[in-house]
Amino acid sequence: MFIDLNRIINEEINRFILCEGINPRAVELYNWIRDGKSVDCYGNVAFTNPKIMNDVWVIHFTDNGDDIMSSGGFTFGSNDFVDLANTADGRDYPEIKESGFDFAFLLSKPSELYARCDDAFIFKASGILCYHNGEKTRNNKPMQQFIFWCDDSDFSQFYRITKKRNRWNGKVYTDYYVLKNGNETMTHPHKEYGFDISSFESMRDAISFVINDINGVNKNAVKRLRMQRDCD
Repeated sequence: MFIDLNRIINEEINRFILCEGINPRAVELYNWIRDGKSVDCYGNVAFTNPKIMNDVWVIHFTDNGDDIMSSGGFTFGSNDFVDLANTADGRDYPEIKESGFDFAFLLSKPSELYARCDDAFIFKASGILCYHNGEKTRNNKPMQQFIFWCDDSDFSQFYRITKKRNRWNGKVYTDYYVLKNGNETMTHPHKEYGFDISSFESMRDAISFVINDINGVNKNAVKRLRMQRDCD
C-alpha cells in the first residue's frame, strides 16, 4: 500500500502552525475529537471531523446580548469536554462563570438557529470546526459548529444584530437592527420609501447585509440605489 509521507508531513506542519494560533486547551479538544474520544454523557460520539481554523468570521446567536456587550465580548464558557455536547445548542448558560469554550457557526453557514434567538454577534475567532451529532439540521444531518476558547475571539471589530418589537398604527412589528462595534447603527436605502432606514425585516436579511459589508459590497450597492433614487 502506497503511503504519501509528504502529504502526511505537510498536514502535520500545517496543523502545528494552526495550533499556534489557538489556546492550548483548544488544541487538547481538537486531539480529543480527532482521536474519537468525544463521548457525551449518554455514551454517544458527540463531535466528529474536527478542523482547526484561525481568524475566521463566525456568528454566535444569543438571548444574552447585553451581558456579552457589558463584558466586552466572551469571557466565560464551558471547560468540561463531556459537557460541551450538552451546551452546544445555540443557547447561553449564564450560570457558567469560568473561562472556557463557546459556540458559533461559520458566517457563511449560519444555520437555521437564527430563528431561536433575539441577538447575534458577528466577529472573528480561532477555533475548531466540527460536526455535532446531537444537533441536527432540517435534513436530519449533524450540524456543523465552531467551537472556540473565549479568549480566542476578536472583538476589535464586530457586528451586533438585535431584535426589537416596535408599535406603529396600533400594530406590533418585529425589526432587526445592525450595530457596528456595538454602537453605530447601520442604515441602508429603501427601494420603496425613498429614504434610508435602519431596520431589517428578518435576521436573515440583517446577516446578509453584514456579510456584504464585510466583503465591501454594501458600499457600491448603496451608491447605486441612492443614484437610482435621486434620478427617480
